[in-house]
Amino acid sequence: MKYFPLKTLILCILLPPVMYIVTMQTLEKRLQTVYTSEIEEITIGDPVHLFDGSITIQDAVNRNIDRYLKGKALLNWGGRAKITVTTKENTILYPAAYEENRVGQLSAPSMAVAEENYRLLNQGLNVDLDLSIEHNRLLSNAVLGVYILLSLMVLFLFYRAGARKAEAESREKEQEIERLLNLESDYAQRLKHLGRERKTLSSEIAAAKKRLESEKE
Repeated sequence: MKYFPLKTLILCILLPPVMYIVTMQTLEKRLQTVYTSEIEEITIGDPVHLFDGSITIQDAVNRNIDRYLKGKALLNWGGRAKITVTTKENTILYPAAYEENRVGQLSAPSMAVAEENYRLLNQGLNVDLDLSIEHNRLLSNAVLGVYILLSLMVLFLFYRAGARKAEAESREKEQEIERLLNLESDYAQRLKHLGRERKTLSSEIAAAKKRLESEKE
């Protein structure tokens, strides 16, 4: 742990769930804006069929939105979209509501259907989308997995850098120990040499004393 910052470890543990939550919220808001805009564009589809009475506006809206949702892979990967389409007077067009008056529209003459479609379109349409990304699904797990992987990569990089520093320090210590051992060996050799010189000098001094005593005698 000497070369592994504790703060980095804590951040790598805490950041993945925090970033996951922030990403999910941001992604939900972004997708809700984009999907709402796209749904508003495709809601009624080709108005010609509405004005000639060949299809009711409810059927057209439900068919177009269902087709749109099937083409969105993100929704199959874990997104959940609750869509409501109403007129300004709160007539529900989506999701489909098979009421008695709607059953009557299906059997009504095309002119009556066209008039009803025109009346509802004149009221204006409101598209309300509530989009959320569910947890423990493919999309959410993928996002969380990416952040966990990045966190592990950061931990690995710090661990490898710390290991390199520890290894370098270990080599420096070994080199210093080796240098000191070499110095110790050199000093031991010098001491041996000095010891031999001391013995030689002692012998020479003793011999000199003997010669001096002989000369005195």
